[in-house]
Amino acid sequence: MVKLQMIDVRSLALKQRRNKVSQRGFSLLELMAVIFLMALGATFSWRTIASIKNTMAVSQLSGELHSAVSLAKTRALLGYRVILCPKGSGAGCGQDWSCGFQLIEGEQVLRVYAVPKALHLYWSGFPARQRIIFSDNGLMFQQNGRFIFCASTGAGGVVTLNRVFQLYGVTGTEKTRLIRKFC
Repeated sequence: MVKLQMIDVRSLALKQRRNKVSQRGFSLLELMAVIFLMALGATFSWRTIASIKNTMAVSQLSGELHSAVSLAKTRALLGYRVILCPKGSGAGCGQDWSCGFQLIEGEQVLRVYAVPKALHLYWSGFPARQRIIFSDNGLMFQQNGRFIFCASTGAGGVVTLNRVFQLYGVTGTEKTRLIRKFC
């Protein structure tokens, strides 16, 4: 004869509930491990984001330099004398290209360009003046010169401006040498 055991349904349900209650949540060790991994990921992504931001600022500044030179070239070819120089007070020129730069025609400021705070901008040309003059006959008074821009993360760029208003990028060892020299 087979003996059947009676199972108390209430006691079984109570045991299952107790087991579930004791298994809820995370341990302190698990929480600390997750927080550590999140902090580590945030640290690495922050550096990457800062690097991308500086690279984009370098690209933007290069575009603004092209825009300024194109406008100066157009005005010079129309017979106006235009000066590209660091931003100063009023229609005057300053000394630091990193504070921004401006185009001046006569006594009037045509356009002012901002330089992102994360970047430093330098001009190196011959003769060693802090202004570039586009004469009313369509030529520059200077020979070739270079704009060098640097970011704190090491991103940077070099563009050369030649006597016939062509602005082009410098690459390779020459770019590396100039960035090391100025930055």
